[in-house]
Amino acid sequence: MSESGTFGPPDLSGLLYEGSQPILLNLSVVSPRNFDSGSAKVQQSLQPHRTKHYFLLFVRSGSVTYTVDLKAITVGDGQVLFVQPHQIRVPPASKSGADFFKITFDDGCLSRLPRTNRFWLDPLSSPKISLETRAQDRVWALLPLLERAWDEGAGPADLVLAYLQAVLAEVEASYFAGVPTVSLDRTMEAFIRFKHLVEESFPHQPTVAHLARTLGQSETKLYTVVKKFSGLSPKEYLTKRTVVEAQRLLVYSQLSVKELARHLGFDDESYFSRLFKKEVGQSVSAFVASLEEKSITPEDSSLLPNAVGG
Repeated sequence: MSESGTFGPPDLSGLLYEGSQPILLNLSVVSPRNFDSGSAKVQQSLQPHRTKHYFLLFVRSGSVTYTVDLKAITVGDGQVLFVQPHQIRVPPASKSGADFFKITFDDGCLSRLPRTNRFWLDPLSSPKISLETRAQDRVWALLPLLERAWDEGAGPADLVLAYLQAVLAEVEASYFAGVPTVSLDRTMEAFIRFKHLVEESFPHQPTVAHLARTLGQSETKLYTVVKKFSGLSPKEYLTKRTVVEAQRLLVYSQLSVKELARHLGFDDESYFSRLFKKEVGQSVSAFVASLEEKSITPEDSSLLPNAVGG
């Protein structure tokens, strides 16, 4: 009841505060309607970058090509690209003609959502998702609502989170659409736990025996699960994950081979160098040289970022 003695709606503004401080969401929504390719911030981002943010690109029409961990991925009509924190993400030189939405947010924002989405761990090794027609209709109804609710960061946090959760739920459903329920509930869940444990342990390199023991599985069972979803043995998976991290570090840091090897848990620099060459097909020095060549080649537009937060 209000001071005048009449009944009115309850004041829910307190839900947006914790400790008398407003909830601040580290989130951004970008579309052709608010994207300024000529801004100073856009021009400042001149190299591939690695962030702590989660990233989603939705393309309604046209195509946009991003380079993620040195692999070019073209996203076309009705498709979604998701990029995990710490991956190297390089935007295209231009998104001209494409109708798109980009969403970026951090762990703080993710922690406020009511559920965790498993697609972020990419158990199917498929960071690009094609939405079926009805899912496209729902997603493209939700994205403008999210953009308006966000309102350049000034919108109500609870409403922004509600729309974001709805969008992520659509991505989750589309990602796992072709996976049999029994596989999703059992073996895939085991693989997701395996991937999560590997990421939590990184850059330290746990043994396969330690991983199996922590997950409460035999090494034979763990081999079967990891092989089914990745095509690799657990040991091969750990090796490839380590080499990917080495490539990421070489892109954005100035570590020497010795420093890089030590950072990744290798006591023997020579062994690390041989392993890198075996997996990548070129030596560390040749890999670095190829990055330098690409960074100064103006025709290679896939390596030219065009927005802060990419």
